[in-house]
Amino acid sequence: MTTHKMVLGMLLISSALLLSAVQALAFAERPINPTIAKAPALAAGIAGSFQFAADFEVATGQPLAQEFVGFHVTPGLGQVDVRTYYLSSPKELTTDRYGCNLQQDRAGVVVKAQCQDQQQRTARVFSAFARWLSLNEFEAATEQAILLFETKFAQPEAIEAAKVWQADGNIEYVFNWTPVGQAKKTAYIMCHYHAGKMDCHRQSQPGRGEPQD
Repeated sequence: MTTHKMVLGMLLISSALLLSAVQALAFAERPINPTIAKAPALAAGIAGSFQFAADFEVATGQPLAQEFVGFHVTPGLGQVDVRTYYLSSPKELTTDRYGCNLQQDRAGVVVKAQCQDQQQRTARVFSAFARWLSLNEFEAATEQAILLFETKFAQPEAIEAAKVWQADGNIEYVFNWTPVGQAKKTAYIMCHYHAGKMDCHRQSQPGRGEPQD
């Protein structure tokens, strides 16, 4: 009887682990927003953030909610480096690092993004804000921020690096790109709800509350 119980327990644990893996894979293979797909750096940032959300749920048994703060995307060696920011406690900001591989079509549009936890974690003191937006709202804001960038600055694929974070209901963007034959440039964009819709504006400097790596 004891042996049967042990076998049953192992089977239950294996089933739970398999279900967790399937849940994480489902997050990783979610469709890429067509507008975001035109900006590989942002496609990696969103994909890495959703993969983090899947990993967070597997590790904690709870869906990611108000803990998510933002992400930072930079070019890496053979892959895109994505750092996700989240609150591990009300006064502590934790960074997890992900490596993302992108598949693009002939036009440079991202058709698939796969991200893996690099098992690199850091933490620092951070002051939490009163109002928080969800990861799905980040994705909606990012679409609008890319459309504004395309209208006012350059093509979305030109974005080389991006830092995105939220502060009191605003989502702040810092985009870096290098025009041909020119020095590197930076665009600052802020998105928030206005009359029930996500609205984005240019800024002359980054918004407050920027997380530090």
